[in-house]
Amino acid sequence: MKALRGLLRGLQAVNTPLLATGRWIGVFAISVMVFVILLQVYFRYILGSALPWPDEAARFCMLWMTGLMAPTALREGGFVAIDTIDAILPNIVARLLQISSVTRLFDGLDCRCKNRLERGHRAWWSLCHRIAICSAIVVFR
Repeated sequence: MKALRGLLRGLQAVNTPLLATGRWIGVFAISVMVFVILLQVYFRYILGSALPWPDEAARFCMLWMTGLMAPTALREGGFVAIDTIDAILPNIVARLLQISSVTRLFDGLDCRCKNRLERGHRAWWSLCHRIAICSAIVVFR
């Protein structure tokens, strides 16, 4: 047990400064992202000539900010849980909603599969039904 605690302390000694560094780089990335978006708004709507690169730069900063801030949020328990509408509905209504969703999924995949099958794509038929069955299993777990 002492060996595990020593290992844990060692990992914590390494992780704490790395998390702090990642947090500051994440803060910098989000500030650059906001600046680039405001710059794009200024160029597009005030000057009437949009720049080609700010959208990609903002997306790049957002991805890096997310990746660098996620470990801090995980360590501090800061992730936000997202509930869906079926969590607030009564059980029977939620099940009926799930059944209708899976039915629409089957219908959509069936139409798509028949269309592909008519064109000669035989493997597509089996793949579509496997996707639908797996989705139904996930929904009705």
